[in-house]
Amino acid sequence: RRQKKALGAFLHLGDPLAAELVSLAGFEAVVLDHEQGPGDLLNAVSLVHAASSAGAHPLLRVPSSEPAYLRRALQLGVEGLILPRTESAQQAAEFIAFVKKSWPASSLRGAGGTGGPVSSAFRPSAQSSNAQYLRRKGEELIIKAVQVETEAGLGAVKDIAKVDGLDMVFFAPVELAASAQRGQEAGLLLALETAEAEVKRAKRLLGGMLVPGRSAEQMFAAGYDLVCTTSDVLMLRSSAENVVRESKPPTTGPKAGIIRWVTSGRQAKFAKHEETLVERLKKSRNSRALGVMARLASPAAAELVAKSGFEVLVLDHARGAGDLLGAVGLIHATAGAGAHTLIRVPPTSKHHLRRALQIGVEGVIFPGVETEGQAHELVELCLYPSKNLREDTHTAEARLKNQPFRRMDFSFAPPLVEFYGQRVAEFTRRQGEAMLIAAQVDTAQGAQNIRQIAKVPGLDMIFIDPTRLSGADVERIETAAKNNQKLLGGLLVPGCRAEDMFRAGYKLVCAASDHSLLLEGARALMKSEGRKS
Repeated sequence: RRQKKALGAFLHLGDPLAAELVSLAGFEAVVLDHEQGPGDLLNAVSLVHAASSAGAHPLLRVPSSEPAYLRRALQLGVEGLILPRTESAQQAAEFIAFVKKSWPASSLRGAGGTGGPVSSAFRPSAQSSNAQYLRRKGEELIIKAVQVETEAGLGAVKDIAKVDGLDMVFFAPVELAASAQRGQEAGLLLALETAEAEVKRAKRLLGGMLVPGRSAEQMFAAGYDLVCTTSDVLMLRSSAENVVRESKPPTTGPKAGIIRWVTSGRQAKFAKHEETLVERLKKSRNSRALGVMARLASPAAAELVAKSGFEVLVLDHARGAGDLLGAVGLIHATAGAGAHTLIRVPPTSKHHLRRALQIGVEGVIFPGVETEGQAHELVELCLYPSKNLREDTHTAEARLKNQPFRRMDFSFAPPLVEFYGQRVAEFTRRQGEAMLIAAQVDTAQGAQNIRQIAKVPGLDMIFIDPTRLSGADVERIETAAKNNQKLLGGLLVPGCRAEDMFRAGYKLVCAASDHSLLLEGARALMKSEGRKS
């Protein structure tokens, strides 16, 4: 508001030391990413303190406009909220209204709060004066920003920028490119420039990620107030690669082969030419995978289970702890042991599903699917942009082939500029093809509607939880899945062996949980010691 500029970076590592180092490097703003990053609100408190102590201004990109989440996020001490996927003025207005309504006038922030930057700015005054000022003006000190990342949002920017109380419009150019039709990505540059002019004309702050082909200096000169150029993950990887490149001789030329380097016996799970789980299961009629449900928040347990011979570990956030930040460690441990990782997300939690897609799992299982509409919504949530899949089969399948996947994780990609236009769309489409999307049917209502559910395009697997189903329901689901060429997976049917289920056509059978395996091992030990459990 004082015509000053800010260079920003996103925080995806979820580590306070990393947040402090990024801030000390000279970035004026850091964005805690709860839309695509794995961190949670408790973890965010330490990141806010670390960034603030190093002189940076912490912002938070929230996963959605869910009221309960926004109300808690406002307690953290962040200096701004960014709402992603904004496509209309109504969405922006509802977001602003809720922030104003939910400002914690008399809660933690009212008398000094969490020690965040807003409250600390007024420490020279008496505490009672601080509290009164924050109750009256606190909401005005928070930057309220909406993120535009689709063609629909770009077309509505003029109306969005006029919303009363909105401080900033934040553009995500790479995601804009990914949302465009094939071959039309480059045309968004002109549309983006027009949208930028509309924001400045409305006298709103202009923010965004680095636009490919432009430098941060050029964007500031064009009127941007906040430019986010990178993330802690990208900086760490880039620096590490530079050190390795400078320290090791080239692989070709006269110096090649002079030094022989020790290589790891473990192969990266997502090696360039390695097949993912869905590719392996679809490749052959005889392909099978034995799975285990992971409910213990222990990377060591995940590694032990994977090494014991299970091909798939399913992170059970539907019945387990549901910690996405901790899930990253489980994924790495599982991959290091040579197994694949899926995640079963909590039912009805859309933002948990969106964030789960970012952490490196090879597929998602969504429980409680009872209708064709819910199955469509699951596919839509896993695709980007999530619109208009309820069409005739031919049109829907054609759209699926042309739509990129939602997972916009560029932490393992080359520089952004190389992925602009068609390349970013192709990258995200490949991600979509590699991800297994499974609808879990676990109720009599779902079994009743299974024929319609199994016809939904984009759905890879029907996953059965037989604990609440009759034998007839299970048979009905199995038949519908096979008739519609869907992969069939599920928990172990009581009274059956995994071998029997594989013989019946199942591709994935989760035969146990790490919790039950530990309990069984403990009981066996007690029995061998002559003690009763």
